[in-house]
Amino acid sequence: MKNYCIREDYTARGESLTLDSKGRVYWNEKRVEESAFYQWHIYHYALALIKQHQIKNVLDVGCGAATKLVRMLSQSADIYGIDQPSAIEYCKATYQVGTFYAENLEAPTVSIDLPFGLIICSDVIEHVVDPDTLIRYIKRFCSKETYLLFSTPDRDKLRGKDCLYSPKKEHIREWNAGEFSRYLEQSGFSVLDQKHVPPVKTTFNRLFLRHLLAQIKAFRPYQYTILALCRLNPSSS
Repeated sequence: MKNYCIREDYTARGESLTLDSKGRVYWNEKRVEESAFYQWHIYHYALALIKQHQIKNVLDVGCGAATKLVRMLSQSADIYGIDQPSAIEYCKATYQVGTFYAENLEAPTVSIDLPFGLIICSDVIEHVVDPDTLIRYIKRFCSKETYLLFSTPDRDKLRGKDCLYSPKKEHIREWNAGEFSRYLEQSGFSVLDQKHVPPVKTTFNRLFLRHLLAQIKAFRPYQYTILALCRLNPSSS
């Protein structure tokens, strides 16, 4: 199995449990409610980018319930979202703004005849069996001016440097910061900025307390989500 720049002795899962299947809907009521808090710092960063560079349109690949996309970004740019049918059904039934497309990110086919000023792929890449397929799909919507904002949990900071698999069953694989940077560069991107941010909105809420206390108990840092800002590398094929 290809390692995608992750150390060779890492054990990845072979099946996605994020996709809906008979008897299992991933975007249930609990996940929709919690989506307002997870990756909040990624979208806060995205909003600053939109304002700084006067970005007109944003594509969120793996938008989920699109909670932050709508609440945080829709007043500053035209928003588009792609995700599996259960998520998109929720988005279309819930929001009066945005354009949403149902897609299987393991084998994507939907085409949008636009380059985007900003593409967000936040905590999605660790869920797919073949991230190369996801990357190739994202590139369809890029121009040389497009900013790309990726995020994923840092395995070393979240689980410790000796962890060689993800105990979270929905995660196929997890990178550390160095591996993820190398993977993005190998995939044809220039990494303009990379840093760690908290996994959830830093306010007094149960998710914040749960993650914070778990990390303190394990003597590991709370800011363990990798945020990577990229552009296409002009020299890549």
